[in-house]
Amino acid sequence: MIDNSLSWSWTRDRLFRFCPRAYFLYYHDAGDGREEFADEQKRLLYRLKKLTPGSLWLDTIFTTAFRSELPFSEKIFAKTVKQLFSIGRTQILHHDWERDPGCLNIEEIYYGEITAKEFLKNAGKELKRRIDVLNASPLPEILAQVQELDRCLLEYPIKIEVDAITTWTNPVMAWRERNQLIFMNQLNLASEPFAATLQCVLAMQKFQLAPSQIYFIGYNYKTGEFRDFPAKELEISLTLDKIKKLAFELDPIVYNENQQHCPTCRFRQYCHAQKGEF
Repeated sequence: MIDNSLSWSWTRDRLFRFCPRAYFLYYHDAGDGREEFADEQKRLLYRLKKLTPGSLWLDTIFTTAFRSELPFSEKIFAKTVKQLFSIGRTQILHHDWERDPGCLNIEEIYYGEITAKEFLKNAGKELKRRIDVLNASPLPEILAQVQELDRCLLEYPIKIEVDAITTWTNPVMAWRERNQLIFMNQLNLASEPFAATLQCVLAMQKFQLAPSQIYFIGYNYKTGEFRDFPAKELEISLTLDKIKKLAFELDPIVYNENQQHCPTCRFRQYCHAQKGEF
C-alpha cells in the first residue's frame, strides 16, 4: 500500500537517485513482510530492506556510543564501542536474522562477498583505527565539557514539518552551551546544508531560538576531519525551497529501475526472483 503523504530526508533522496524502484521497495512495499501471514516474497523483501552495509554498522556503533554517556571519556567510549561490537558479532555469527529479520544482517556477508569471520576481523581493526583517529581530533576535548544535563533530549531520527512535507534529519546529538544550541553531525559536505537547515528549523520551532544561537559541529568518523560553523552561514529559505522541490520529485507515478545499479542493490535477490532469474 502506497502512502501518499510527502516525506523527505537526505537518505530517502539518495536512495531515489540510486534507483526509483529500490526506493519504492524500501519505503512503500517492504513493510508488509513483517506481518505474521506474509507470503515468502514479502518476507524476502523485508529481509533485504533490513540488510545493513558493513560501513553503516560501524557508523551506527560510533553514533550509539557518542549518545550513550556524557561527559565524554575516551576509556568509556572505547568500552562502549567494544560492547556494541560484541553484541553485533554474536548476532552475525548466530545468524539471528534468520529468526528475526530485525537483527543485524550484514549485506556483504549475506551476498557472499566476504565471510563472517573475515568481515569481523576487518571490522574490529577498523573500529580500533577509528578510535585512535577520534582521540587525536579536537572532538574529545569539546565533548568532555558537555554534561548530561546539557544534553537536548530528542527522539532520533527527528521529524520536522516543513509546510505540507514531513522531513527527517538524524544528528548524532545536540546540547546546550550557555545560550547556544549545538548540533553534532557526521561530517558530509554534500548533505550538510540540508541537515543543518532542518535542524535550524527545529531549533527555531521547538525551542524558539534565533539562528544566531544555533551552532553546528561536523565530524568524519573515518578520517577524523572536523568542522564547525554557525547557523548564520546557512541559506535557510533557499535550502527549504530546494527540499520542497526534491520532495515532490520523490512521488512519481512509475518507479522505474536503474539497471546500472542492480549489481550492488540490496534488493537484487528480490528483483532477480521476480524476473525468474533466481
